[in-house]
Amino acid sequence: MLINRADLCAALLEGFDARIEDNEERKPLLKFESRCVSVDSNARLVVLQNEDGSQESVSYDVLIGADGVNSQVREAMLTAAAGSVQFAEAPLNGTLKTIHQKMPAYLDPVSVHAMGGAIPDQTLQEGGKPKKTSERVGLFWVPERNSTTGEQEACALINWDAATAPTTLLAATTPEQVQTILNSAFPQLEGGITLDSAQQFLSQKASVNFVNKLSVYHHSPSRICVLGDAAHCTGGASGQGCNSALEDAATIAELLDENVLNIDEALAEFSKMRVKQGHALLDLAVTANSPKSPVLRVVYLLLNGLEGLGHKFIPFLVPPPTQNLLTQTDLPFTEIYRRKAWILDVIKKSNTDRGVFNGY
Repeated sequence: MLINRADLCAALLEGFDARIEDNEERKPLLKFESRCVSVDSNARLVVLQNEDGSQESVSYDVLIGADGVNSQVREAMLTAAAGSVQFAEAPLNGTLKTIHQKMPAYLDPVSVHAMGGAIPDQTLQEGGKPKKTSERVGLFWVPERNSTTGEQEACALINWDAATAPTTLLAATTPEQVQTILNSAFPQLEGGITLDSAQQFLSQKASVNFVNKLSVYHHSPSRICVLGDAAHCTGGASGQGCNSALEDAATIAELLDENVLNIDEALAEFSKMRVKQGHALLDLAVTANSPKSPVLRVVYLLLNGLEGLGHKFIPFLVPPPTQNLLTQTDLPFTEIYRRKAWILDVIKKSNTDRGVFNGY
């Protein structure tokens, strides 16, 4: 199921308001356009920077860091833990820029689309003949709603491998050049990349997705815990980032409700329940998801194809492919990995031997 992020945020806010509207004594203060700039875990204070640049200190009973892959709260937790919590991160293969525009007419406006394109190499060989090589670039389209007008639009991730960067595209200096290059790389879009999108591309710095791994998601003495990408970012490789973050949020909320007089116990139970899920998600999304061995890659592709076909006709005998279990069931990540461990363990060992991120 695909949900527009703005709609999801609105639904969460509406549910939050409904839950606390009758609790006037402990009605929380919601602050928007403020970011955490530092944490004093000893004094249990958070320093926030507001939209106007001013700063203020806010005390906390429990600090829950849901502030993304570059989490300030996680850094404070690691500092407070003084080496007792293990943490590792690494860049995920691929570099990207993001554009926002109307979905090209060629594409279904309410579906997700992934496509690969080729930019012809414009340099010449000796003798003046053009090279026959091309530069690869990808496009990943996701429907979204314009936050100002409410109209249906799209967000597109333009991505490439840093080792084989599209130098022709990256050397472009005008939006007209970018527009021409992208439309030539994706002729099926029939000129669907707009000039405004090309300007967006030029104006951005390229981003690199990161993956990370934590040994625990809390630190009791400082009353800090982290969730979502702050705890277990997979760089979008699995499409499960939002789902796993919502599961984290529901879990910590329930535990704090049940253990209102014993917060330390609630935080420890949160790590006990969620760390194993976060580690399994990392393996499913990154470490064991895409074989680097050419032989294993062919075997895994054939296996997925056979499982997909077999499950369609004899579902009681043939299990669905791993990705189907991830996206079409509510099975815990640990259970999905257990069911596929016979092949995923082989891929994981092979990938780890080839330098694929496996954590600390």
